Amino acid sequence: MPVRLYGLMVPPLEILRHKGGIASPYQLLFVHGSCSQAAMWEPMLGWFAQRGIPSAAVSLRGHGGSGGCLEGTTISDYVNDVLSACRTLEDRPIVLVGHSMGGFIVQHLLGCMERPVLHAVILMAPGPSRTMRIEGLRMALRRPLNFVRATLSRDIRRIYEGDGLREFLLHPAIPAQTEAAVRSGIGPESWTALQEMNGLAPDWKANRRSTPMLVMSGSLDRMVRPEVSRSTARDWGADYGEVVGLSHMLPVEPGWPDVAKLMLEWLCATRRAQIC
Repeated sequence: MPVRLYGLMVPPLEILRHKGGIASPYQLLFVHGSCSQAAMWEPMLGWFAQRGIPSAAVSLRGHGGSGGCLEGTTISDYVNDVLSACRTLEDRPIVLVGHSMGGFIVQHLLGCMERPVLHAVILMAPGPSRTMRIEGLRMALRRPLNFVRATLSRDIRRIYEGDGLREFLLHPAIPAQTEAAVRSGIGPESWTALQEMNGLAPDWKANRRSTPMLVMSGSLDRMVRPEVSRSTARDWGADYGEVVGLSHMLPVEPGWPDVAKLMLEWLCATRRAQIC
């Protein structure tokens, strides 16, 4: 049954869980990007669970096994999905991890009047703190026909047709099997939410806070360039980490264990700093 959260209806959500150890001081909740679903995080969920850290991933409404319709869905709707997922987790602090549009959603969540108790926030190649407008324009100039098709059909998947996938999400040297796996996992997305990313900036000036935050980027990312992610980190007063040789799809490229290791090293360092 749908649940009502802050006056809005939240449909049934798919939440994948991997148990960790009872001694872990925190738990992870992963939020996918546009056109994706919780299943993309499975390898990383298992990686953290093997190290004693309980982890979960949510499919936003209209994605994966979650209910709901994408037509007219907004960033605020997705924020409510994440807040609803947080309520289903164990009673321990949460590390919110958002990739791409998921990172943009997490930034907006930080501005909510009511929010979960957060241990930390990790943003992977996030939608920028100052909107995707400039990045979107750069992408349109690189693949104008793809963008015309996407705009006319209101289907963002059209920009990834042909070489568009390697142009924006991956990089030319990526293995063919990785490209095939990423392409097979691309689903529909709310056109409304995507348009909001071009003009609805997170209120980072009002919502800078003491919660530790790490912003990550791949050195080869051409959708959200590393310099843009560095700017997001500066806006939030966050730490910044860059993984050499990876592009936009940090959670699923062959080097994803390096991403997980950087996350864990940062979390451990953050906890030591808090104890001190």
